[in-house]
Amino acid sequence: MTTPRSASSLEATRRLALTVSADGRQVERDGKPFFWLGDTAWETFHRLSKEEVTMYLKNRQSKGFNVAMMVIVAEHSGLEYPSRDGFYPFKGTPGNFDSTEMDPRYFDFVDWVVEEAASMDITIALVPTWGRYMNYGYYDEGPLIFDEENIKTLGAYVGERYPHSPFLTGGDSNRYWNRMTKPTLINEPSKLKDLEIEDSGPITEALAASLIAGAKKSEPERTPFISYHPASPWLPKTCPSTASHFFPDADWLSLDIIQSGHHDGAGLQGDALLMDSWKATSSYIPVRLMYNQRRKDGRPRPVMDSEQHYESTYEGFDPNQRLWGAADIRNAAFQAVFAGACGITYGVNSIWQMHNAESKTHPPIAPPTTAQNNWFTELDLPGSFHVGLIRKLIISLADFPARVPAQEIILSNTHEGEGENLISGLRSSKGLWALVYTPKGEKVTVHLKKAVGGKFSKAEWFHPSTAERQEAKGKVDEEQATFTPPTSGTTEEDWVLILTA
Repeated sequence: MTTPRSASSLEATRRLALTVSADGRQVERDGKPFFWLGDTAWETFHRLSKEEVTMYLKNRQSKGFNVAMMVIVAEHSGLEYPSRDGFYPFKGTPGNFDSTEMDPRYFDFVDWVVEEAASMDITIALVPTWGRYMNYGYYDEGPLIFDEENIKTLGAYVGERYPHSPFLTGGDSNRYWNRMTKPTLINEPSKLKDLEIEDSGPITEALAASLIAGAKKSEPERTPFISYHPASPWLPKTCPSTASHFFPDADWLSLDIIQSGHHDGAGLQGDALLMDSWKATSSYIPVRLMYNQRRKDGRPRPVMDSEQHYESTYEGFDPNQRLWGAADIRNAAFQAVFAGACGITYGVNSIWQMHNAESKTHPPIAPPTTAQNNWFTELDLPGSFHVGLIRKLIISLADFPARVPAQEIILSNTHEGEGENLISGLRSSKGLWALVYTPKGEKVTVHLKKAVGGKFSKAEWFHPSTAERQEAKGKVDEEQATFTPPTSGTTEEDWVLILTA
């Protein structure tokens, strides 16, 4: 049975609960429009102390982050090493846990983190369990601890205890999978097409249903906000890796999600392309796909890329490949938002795993994703500031929730299909403003009627890494206008054109 949180504890998080907007396109919090700016902090509950959590949250609060994603049953040694307080999610001992018996002492710390975050206006998105414990995920060996029946206990417990938290099921795995996917990819990639498909969907459905049942014990009038965090690739015999493709008829699926991921055609990804996979520099492709999906009743869902490539992290986690930098982070963020995403999720390899090479209690995670730097040394990477500036830009727009993707407003070459070179458009559905993102400072020609109804009162250039604004002078005629950014040439010279009607 759940150890209930107090009424005052629940009240502290109630205003941070997320809901879907009436038009189905955006997310709201406490009844107000909400632009998701999330940070990836998967291993927090398992690896950090209270003092470290406070330091981390204060840093993210200062940059405008309003969501942090954390895992209850952690991926890396979550059942081998206890939390810093010395507890595990379940009663028992390593190798002999009872996954239907929660240890409330572990969840006391989760309570504290959720409430500490709430005091800083940060919503904690909870992953009840990493996917490996449901369908192996990228692990061909166990432990596999959940099935369609026993996962209901975890779901009911977490749902009742955290009814205001958004829940992310999936945990970096796909509904349709095979435990031998990773070793086959590494050793015999040509045989990927022959793998039989295993469907873990019923386990996820049971988890979602129990989260809802548990949450309604605490908040009978509230419907929990639930999504599914998939992997980037998918097996040849299956559907594309999006939450809505895996669960097209699920009433519980509040937010549609993809993971554009960390690969872009280099290294192992050359073989991985024997599997279909989203590419890190083309997140707009799956975001557009989701944006055009509908529920069975015809309504849309809000959509988001919940794991774009991480800053200060090698492509494909391969030290022989390029290191993703702040410009890459900005590019992916703008691609997704201008394709219709309801927000941005940021990540750093060292921070999601809370890597601390000097830790006496928690060793580094296993290769190949082992971080190169300690998490606390990378809290202030440039990209973490830049995504905050992007959020500020979007919410500064008049009636910012009424925004729609708008490639049709761009008359010049948009470099469709060219990855990071894509020039993207976004406009107000009410004709109040229009934006164009040019990732390398290339000049753009805009169709004025489609963009802002024919005329604009102001044109500005916005620099995404500084928030600097300057007047945009262009060649204007009755139907179109051409604008040239102040600088151009590389992804470090990206600009946003802002036209105000």
